[in-house]
Amino acid sequence: MREIVTTVKCNRTTPDGAMQRVTIEILYRTASFANRYEIQARTGSKTATGKANSLDEALRSVHWQDLDPG
Repeated sequence: MREIVTTVKCNRTTPDGAMQRVTIEILYRTASFANRYEIQARTGSKTATGKANSLDEALRSVHWQDLDPG
């Protein structure tokens, strides 16, 4: 079972210097799962995800480049 811990809306600078509005959901699973934290970042129709046992690791594991235009 996953629960949404929080949703954050923020701006991200793309590699070409443009500003991109991103919605980030932080999800938590019970300790019985291997990856307790999951990050889902979305902008438009693009999504980037990351999973890990700690929130810091999950944020670092997100494939942010999946949100880049083009």
